[in-house]
Parts: sequence; C-alpha cells; structure tokens
Amino acid sequence: MPPIMQLVLLLLFFSLLFIYSLNSLLCLLLIVYGRLLNKKYLVNTQRSDFYRSDLQLREKIAIAAAGVAIKLENDMSSKAFAPPPTAIVSAWQAVMRSDILKRHGRLR
Repeated sequence: MPPIMQLVLLLLFFSLLFIYSLNSLLCLLLIVYGRLLNKKYLVNTQRSDFYRSDLQLREKIAIAAAGVAIKLENDMSSKAFAPPPTAIVSAWQAVMRSDILKRHGRLR
C-alpha cells in the first residue's frame, strides 16, 4: 500500500475516533447538566413558579439534547463502511478465474 494511502487511512481513522469521542463527551456533559439542574430544582423549592418552570424547561431540553446525541451516535455507527472482501474470497476468485482461463483460454 502506498505511504500516502496509509496516511489518508490513518487520518480518516483518527478523525472518526475524534468525532466519536466528542459525541460521547457531549452526551455525558448533557446528562450531567440535566442531573445538576434536577438537584438545583430539588434544593430550591422556595423559588417562584417562573424559576421552577424555567428549570423544568432546561431539564427537558438537556434530556432531549442527550437523546438526540445518543441517536446520532447510534446512526453514525450503523452507517459505517462495509468491510472489504476477505483474503479468502479474493483467493477463491483468483483460483476460479485461473481455472476458467485454463479451460477456455484467453478470449481476446
């Protein structure tokens, strides 16, 4: 394999790894943020109704964002490239092609 191809594949691998880790980190941060909002809501029960509804709204937004991030992560992993043919299949194809050429000769 040419060195430039190896470099491109390595770059692709690390970019996908970076995107995956960034997505996972975002999910964790949103979950932690939602839990912190929930704890603030439980501690500050004497606040006004507006403050409580604002916290409830923020908590729902954080939970929805975490759900969307998890869904995107699952979709990204399901659309991965199909694995290339294995060496066994390629060897089988080569043997079959050579047998055909031995029996019929070259067609040109």
